[in-house]
Amino acid sequence: MADEVEQKAPEVFVDRGQLIKKNDRPLAVSKDTAFVNLPTNLDLKSPEGKALAFNALGQGDFEVSPKEPVTILATNWLIYPGEVPDKETGEMSDVNWLVLFAKDGTFIKTTSDIAASRIQDGMRMWKSEDWKEGIPLKVSVRYNKKTDRHYHDVRVDMSFYR
Repeated sequence: MADEVEQKAPEVFVDRGQLIKKNDRPLAVSKDTAFVNLPTNLDLKSPEGKALAFNALGQGDFEVSPKEPVTILATNWLIYPGEVPDKETGEMSDVNWLVLFAKDGTFIKTTSDIAASRIQDGMRMWKSEDWKEGIPLKVSVRYNKKTDRHYHDVRVDMSFYR
């Protein structure tokens, strides 16, 4: 009986249909990140990819509230840098926007680190073909008991598989 060696899968994510090692291009971005280097599975050199990324700079098409989670059949995602005012101090804070796109170009966006972390985990599981078909992702508002703040959580909407 041969000795079995446990092999760990490398931490990778899908970028424009290719697998990229996590350490080669982190999901966190800064204001200095070039547009074509933003973490995404959009083709930022194509007219459609540029149009989707441009639209993502505006208001999202869906509003998530504590009582109304939103499910989107996500075919694409994008992370880009931005600023938002702190609700308590009014000071501007640097954030990373996560944008989830549906096939028709509608999208939902969030600055939740939890949501971006979930997408990063999903990138290790889903191939580019899976994204083309769409991943049913439910974005909901969750309450953080430690900080007394709300955040967006992203989970697979299992009702699509039943």
